[in-house]
Amino acid sequence: MKIKNVTVGLFLFTIILLTSQFKSGSPVFGNGAPQSKSGSPGDNGICSDCHGGVPININNSLTSDIPVTGYIPGAIYNVTASISHSSLNKFGFEVSPQNLTGQQKGVLVSTTPAKTQLLSSGKWITHVGTGTTGTLNATSWSFQWVAPAAGSGSLSLYAAYVASNADFGAGGEIVYKASLPITEDLSVGLVENENVSQEWSMFPLPCKDILTISNVKSQSQKVRIVIRNITGKILIERAISSNKENIDVDIAELNSGIYIITVFETNRTLSKKLIKL
Repeated sequence: MKIKNVTVGLFLFTIILLTSQFKSGSPVFGNGAPQSKSGSPGDNGICSDCHGGVPININNSLTSDIPVTGYIPGAIYNVTASISHSSLNKFGFEVSPQNLTGQQKGVLVSTTPAKTQLLSSGKWITHVGTGTTGTLNATSWSFQWVAPAAGSGSLSLYAAYVASNADFGAGGEIVYKASLPITEDLSVGLVENENVSQEWSMFPLPCKDILTISNVKSQSQKVRIVIRNITGKILIERAISSNKENIDVDIAELNSGIYIITVFETNRTLSKKLIKL
C-alpha cells in the first residue's frame, strides 16, 4: 500500500509540474513562445492565452529603419522590439510579419542567436532561454526583416510580450501587444535603395566563388563582413583592417541559395541579399 501511495503521489506531482508551465502566473517560456502567439488577426492567439491577463497596447515598442515611404521589395531592414517594466526583469516576446488575413509577408532573420530564434522558417521570431533576462528592468531583441516581392502590398509587424517575475505564482505576469504598420513603396518597384547603393556594392551577382565588395569606406579602416543564411546562422565572418575600397570574399564553400551579407563599418551597418550559384 505504501508503494502504491508513493507512485500515485509522484504521478500527481508530475502532472502538476507540467501543467504549471502553461497556467496563468507561469514564467516566460524558456525555450521561446509557441508559434501563432504574436497577437495578429491571422494568428488569433497571443501570450495571454497561456499566461493570462488582458494585453496592454504599447505600439511604440517596435522600431525599424524602414522608410516612411514604405519598404522596397527585397530590401533588408533592421527591427528592434523593446520592453520594460518598473519592477519585473524577465521578458519574452514574439513578432510576425503578416497581412490582415494572416499571410506571411517577407522573412524574419535572427541576427542574435543568443537572444532570438525563428519559428516556421521565419514567419515568427521569439526569444531563447538566454534572451529573457533584462537589464535594469528592460530588454530588447534586434533582428532583420527581408521585405517581400513587389506587389505584396501592406502588412504589419505584430508583436506580443510578457513581463514576468518568474516565481510560478499567480499574478506575476503582464502581457503586452504592439503592431507596426508597413506599406510598400510603389514608386521604386524592384530598384534597390539609392542611399544603400551609394554606400557599397557587390559583384558579380549572382556569385559562384569570389564576391567583390566595392566602395567600402571606413574611417577606422576596420570592416567586418558577415554572411548568414535566412535563419540567421553565421556561415562566413571576416574582420578586415584595410583602407582598400574593394574587398574580395571567397564564398565557394556556400551551397547554392539566398543569403544575407552584412558589412559593419565604423558608424553604420548595412545588409543586402546575396544569391549564390
